Order: sequence, then C-alpha cells, then structure tokens
Amino acid sequence: MSANHVVSVNLGGVRGLEGEVRFSNGLNIILGPNNSGKTSILEALMISYIMNFENVGVGLQKIMVQQAARGSMKHALADIVGDKQAKPCITLNDKRRVCVSLSKEYKLVPGVSGLGEAVTLVFRSDSSCNVKIDISKTGIKVDIKGKCNEKPQSLGYLPTGILPYNFFDTLIGYIKRTDPGKLEDIVLELGNDKYIVDLGIDPWQEAVVIMRKYGNGKPLTFYSIGRGVQRAFIIMTLLNLFDISLIDEVESAMHPELLRYLGSYIAKRLKGDKQIIITSQSLEASTILASSILDPSDPTANRSILLERAREKCIEKHETYDNIFSIIIITRKDNKIKSLVKKGCDAIIYLAGTRDPRLSYRLME
Repeated sequence: MSANHVVSVNLGGVRGLEGEVRFSNGLNIILGPNNSGKTSILEALMISYIMNFENVGVGLQKIMVQQAARGSMKHALADIVGDKQAKPCITLNDKRRVCVSLSKEYKLVPGVSGLGEAVTLVFRSDSSCNVKIDISKTGIKVDIKGKCNEKPQSLGYLPTGILPYNFFDTLIGYIKRTDPGKLEDIVLELGNDKYIVDLGIDPWQEAVVIMRKYGNGKPLTFYSIGRGVQRAFIIMTLLNLFDISLIDEVESAMHPELLRYLGSYIAKRLKGDKQIIITSQSLEASTILASSILDPSDPTANRSILLERAREKCIEKHETYDNIFSIIIITRKDNKIKSLVKKGCDAIIYLAGTRDPRLSYRLME
C-alpha cells in the first residue's frame, strides 16, 4: 500500500468551511446535496497533498484546472480563502498529518490607473514550500520558492467542467514517454468494438490523442467523440497513472452502459494500492459502482439485485469489502460540514436498502 493514501481531510477554512471527512482505501463515494461542500472537500485534499507530496509546479496546474471548472479561475481562486486564514490538513495512513496555511491579502496595483485592487494568495506548506499567486485584472502570476520540486506526480484530478486544451494529450504523452505499456490497459468497449488510445499527428502536424479500434479501422481524433466517452478514457488513464484519483461528479455526461463498463474497470483495479475518491449526485451511478465491487463482471443499476447480491456475498467476504469501498454522506450547516461514513458491506446494503441514501444528510441536521 502506498504510504501516501489519505485517511482524512480537514477543510480548515477552505471556502470558509470547517469539518473533517474520513476516507477508506479503495473506492470512496461522497454523497450530499448541492452546495454542501463536496467539491470543496476535494479542493482541500488537493491543496494539502500537492503542496506536500508533489512537484508543486506541476501540481498547481491541477489546482488551476479545478478552479477554471468552476467557471472563472480568477474569482474561484480568490475565494478559496474566506475572511480568516485557512489551514487545510490531511492525515495519511502512516499517521502523518500535513497542513498548508492559506492567507489572502489585497493590494492596490501600483502605477496602473483604473485596475483597482489585486488579490495575493499565499500558500505555506509543512515542507517549507511557499507559493504566492497574484491575481489581478491583467492575469495570474505564480511565484514558487523553497523545497517545492522534490516529489513525483502522484495525484490525478478530473473536474466536471470543460477541460483546457491539451489536458489529455499531456497525460497520454507522459505515459508514452515513461511507461508506454500502460496504454495497453486503457481499453474501452463500446458495443461490439474495443478502442485504445494513443498519440497521433493531426493535419497541423501536432501530436494529439487518437482512438484506434482493435484490428482494422480509421483512427478517430479524441476531441471529435462525445464528452462521456472522453471522460471515461480520462478516468481510466488517471487510474493507471496515479495512486490517488479524485473525480468530481463521476456520472457527468455518461450513459448508464458506459458507467457499467467504467465501474467494472474501477473494481478490477482496486486489488492494487489505488485510492479513488469521487463525488456523485446520481443514485444510479452509486448503485452501479457498488455492484461493481461485488461483481466486476456484471454491474447493475438495479438496487433490488444489488441488495440480493450483498446479502449473499457479504457472508463470506465481509472484511474484504471493508477495505475497498465506502460511502461518505455529508451535510453542511452554518459552514460546518458533518459526515457519516459507512464501509464495505454496511455501505453497500445501506445504499441498496434505504429509500434514497443521497437524502441521508437530513438525519444529521
């Protein structure tokens, strides 16, 4: 097991929110109503992890992608820190706890008339890494100092919004350079066809990701296919490239058939040391993912079938499922986040048997 798997995250004031959320190994599904802080939990986790365990120059790009997915990178960045200083922390499975101090200051932009104020965000990690992000009307400037470039890439993130140009090309290019054999594991079945991804050359002589059919068939440019298929390929790539994958609203743009394939793909990779933390608004998606844990070969969206399978399989393998699956139900009140965690078979039976587990946050109010 990787020493850097996350046991818990304390929001510590990120977006003004307080509260601690605990995770398990394997697959974690965060359920909660809109505006309850699901994405903010991922933000706090990313900031704490990236500032302590990644090449920070590379990791900041992921934070920027996350903020851009909110709609406005500058406004979202500026509002990460509330009125008070924030201190998100994560605890790892070897019991280490690392934090990042975030502060915000306003200053007049000197010598330029009519630009008003600029915002400076200051990130200080436990590993003596300091980052300043200056946000003004003219753009965003990043200044990195200290011990910030000593760790390898280790965490992947996929937002719900539009991804920047080149995002997936960069991931596939990284795999192609470092471990091209991993591309053979990134396979998607659509109907009777199987597709793999690779790098190709477009009409402008630029390297872009393409999809190839097994056997014969003309390659398709990745950006010409539907968004759901794009997201499925990206998620499969994250699982192959990173120890920890964060996926915001996993069901976004995906047909149930594609979700079932993805659920099976995820379940088959939980036997290693992968940790996956996702958010979801979909009962159907949550059911498919839970059923994939019990039977990767035949995921189902039918909760009655899921309940039957759980009662049958949990008799013999109860502890096995405890180590690879959990649901985390959250609620937010007065900027305080509370969470209810259920693991393994308890989580699967609860998901299948309760009226609607997405509404379980009402029990904590």
